[in-house]
Amino acid sequence: MDNAITGRVKLPPLGQLGMVVRDIDKVVEFYSSTFSIGPWVTREGDSEAKADDRTYRYKTKAAFAQLGPVTLELFQLTEGRSPVHSDFLDKGREGIHHVGFYMSKEEKERIVTDLAEVGVTVAQSAEIKGRGSNAFLDTEKIGGLFFEMIAATPQPIRQTPKPLGKVTLPPTLQVGMVVKDVDRVMEFYSSTFGIGPWEKRERESKTRVGDQAYAFRFTVAFARMGPVTLELFQISEGRSPVHAVFLDKGREGVHHVGFYTSQEEKEQIITDLAKAGIGVFQDGETGRGTYVFLDTAKIGGLFFELIARRAK
Repeated sequence: MDNAITGRVKLPPLGQLGMVVRDIDKVVEFYSSTFSIGPWVTREGDSEAKADDRTYRYKTKAAFAQLGPVTLELFQLTEGRSPVHSDFLDKGREGIHHVGFYMSKEEKERIVTDLAEVGVTVAQSAEIKGRGSNAFLDTEKIGGLFFEMIAATPQPIRQTPKPLGKVTLPPTLQVGMVVKDVDRVMEFYSSTFGIGPWEKRERESKTRVGDQAYAFRFTVAFARMGPVTLELFQISEGRSPVHAVFLDKGREGVHHVGFYTSQEEKEQIITDLAKAGIGVFQDGETGRGTYVFLDTAKIGGLFFELIARRAK
């Protein structure tokens, strides 16, 4: 794809990864005690949102922590219905639901207006009591991920001691999406949001899960999205079990967060987590190194990937 990417709008740097979960306390405990993620800011309250010309009232519980260069948000509905979140849950899903961008109210309104002209509308909007407002753009139809425009300042994280987990993850971050058509998502993200330039590759890989061996071909594309690397991953032939967790259910969207390590760091993290009963779901090799998907999706719906590149 052309290096000169010109989107309909220009987004601020990525500020938030938003997860929808069924039990915040369980996820907070798991992420804190396992990966040293935290400290957390939590809040509960009543909310009101507009979607499909209707008003919805509901109760929520939310928790915020720093994950590398961005804020991680955990969101739980405790009462009532919020369409963009409830539809996600109704499909049996947990995990990363949206990416969020902090901005002024004027900037949010301008982006919403500009995108409406090309058919990208607001799926749901709400007032954030005492802080501002937000708008979830109707982007989920291409790639499975909502984009949230947040007219508010980032949630401050208390300066309390960092939790002591089994391991501490590196700060560099990849947001990995499983999609059905890499080219379609690349084109949409580039022409709409100016995301790019992209590095696209065709690859093949082998992996083993238990006693079963698998081989597959895939298309992968990478671009920077603010402070993180965005990966789009499409299976073109064969089967990769960790990606099939999404694809067998007809899902697209953010499948994992990845952390770049050395080979030695990766092996040490695997060893330390194994002692705590957290195993490897799938591992394998790429053209540039090795990877391992940790078996973390059972709590919160999100895989953690360790990516170890070979020394040049």
